Amino acid sequence: QHMESKQEADQEAAEAGVVVVDETHKKKLRTDTDAAAEPVVTGDALASVARKNEPAEEDATDGSIGSLAQTAEAEGEEAMAQKQKERNPNWRDPWAGFEDQKPAREEGETKSAYRRRAKAVLARLRRPAQRRKEKQKRRERLNQLYDENPAEFERRNTKPVHYSANENSLRLVLDCSHDELMADRELRSLCSQVARSYSVNRVSNPPSHLYVTSVKESSWLRERLISMNALRWQDFHLRTESFEELFKKEEIVYLTSESDEVIHEFSPEKVYIIGGIVDHNRHKGYTHKLAVEKGFQTARLPLAEYVDMKARKVLTIVAMMEILLGVHATQDWPAVLQTALPKRANFKVMGDDDSSEAELKSSCSCS
Repeated sequence: QHMESKQEADQEAAEAGVVVVDETHKKKLRTDTDAAAEPVVTGDALASVARKNEPAEEDATDGSIGSLAQTAEAEGEEAMAQKQKERNPNWRDPWAGFEDQKPAREEGETKSAYRRRAKAVLARLRRPAQRRKEKQKRRERLNQLYDENPAEFERRNTKPVHYSANENSLRLVLDCSHDELMADRELRSLCSQVARSYSVNRVSNPPSHLYVTSVKESSWLRERLISMNALRWQDFHLRTESFEELFKKEEIVYLTSESDEVIHEFSPEKVYIIGGIVDHNRHKGYTHKLAVEKGFQTARLPLAEYVDMKARKVLTIVAMMEILLGVHATQDWPAVLQTALPKRANFKVMGDDDSSEAELKSSCSCS
């Protein structure tokens, strides 16, 4: 009804020779004389003229739609910063000191993407100052520790001495040719024990020439060890070949808990093989059977002669490494076994009245 009444009013005005101009919803009536003296411009015409003038206005300011948007965004950021300061007088602009290095928002880049990119740039710029602060805090903590506990300060700041293998060093081999017998969880445990064995070897005096053999080229174990930078470990040899291809048969001594021969001393002229298998006693006597079938010399450690144990004498790879390296350096079996055997089951070192609690994990088929 409103539209019909408006059209009727316009028609009556046209018949009377009056021009009607609708501007901001206000009607102004003019006579034909006034209309002839002054041109009539409607709202649509004004909008059309404004659109035509937009390019000319951009050229006059040497800008573009993108630059105008960036300018408006920058002004908006300044206004937000001002509001933040008003709300919190302690607020500090995160880009303070790096204003000239703040990246500009690229054309077509979303706000969230721009914020992520700017955040990464700001973190990189702040990193040197943060490192200086962390070093200063570390110095303050060390100075406080030196004043309160000098002995603990010395222990924390004394780096372990690392030695290099020489002509008197043992040759120890971890035989990792039993992947098919282990589950994924056991493979991860094997990898962890290999890394710990390297750590034990590095602080020994003298360390051994440690070989990890039969590691397949595309195996998970090899990829994991390489990711741990194993190819650059000192006196550590990661090989795809088996120990049979690397050493002479007469040099090889396979250490197993089922062997009848007991070994008391270790010689650099021999190569001692440790079975790299984590099976939790599912494959009892497996490595001993393989060694006998291939005609290798086998031997076991003299645990029964030095330790009173009720559990089966099967040790972890790490415990084997500690025993072999410790006995080779000191020739003191009781002392080495006391420290190297796991501390979670009941065992008693011969000649020692005190009983130690340890549990011998059934983790690798060696003794």
